[in-house]
Amino acid sequence: MSSFTHILTKNIDSTNTNKELINAVITGQATNMGLGQMASSSGFAYNQLKNISAKHIRRDSLKNANEKLVNETKKLPIFSHYNVADNEQIFAAIDGQKYYAGIDIINSRHSSKYFGKDKGVTSLTMSANFQALSSKIISANEYEGHYNLELFLMNESEIQLDYQSSDTHGSNDINFALFDFFGCTFAPRFADLNHKSQFLCRSKDVSYPDQYILKPNNI
Repeated sequence: MSSFTHILTKNIDSTNTNKELINAVITGQATNMGLGQMASSSGFAYNQLKNISAKHIRRDSLKNANEKLVNETKKLPIFSHYNVADNEQIFAAIDGQKYYAGIDIINSRHSSKYFGKDKGVTSLTMSANFQALSSKIISANEYEGHYNLELFLMNESEIQLDYQSSDTHGSNDINFALFDFFGCTFAPRFADLNHKSQFLCRSKDVSYPDQYILKPNNI
């Protein structure tokens, strides 16, 4: 709750902040109820919820609150049980989900495959051990692979990543070099590995046995 400060910094008594109203706004927006339905369900006035939303709920406050939750979760003993590998290395994954756009915003686009005749957006999220580390809203027709590094750099939590993966739609050749430059291994999941392996390459390490080098015909 300490993250949801007033948008103004002067002449504001933070001790009078109604935490129940903030909870109602967050719950209403997170569950797609909206402030109108939350007002009728909770007994709070719509104007109260709208006022709290405008003054306390913003991108920075949500990001700060999420980082606090992630950092506290990382301290729990159960966190390491969700590691993909047996060691302490952390694997993260980026994927996009399609959502209808309730209002016509600049990022909303038509897509008959996902939205029929309506418009929608793509919500890209990077998560590790079921913890959301960063997210970004993009247009539904944009290439997801262009935003992998940006989401990686947006992570300011205490969870430091060793591997980052995506599906085929989120991979491209330049991401391998960019992630290596920032000390993380890019490990995408290819839908058709047999076809993709014909275009994969690596620098040959003289200390690495030749029989372990990936070749198109011995996958």
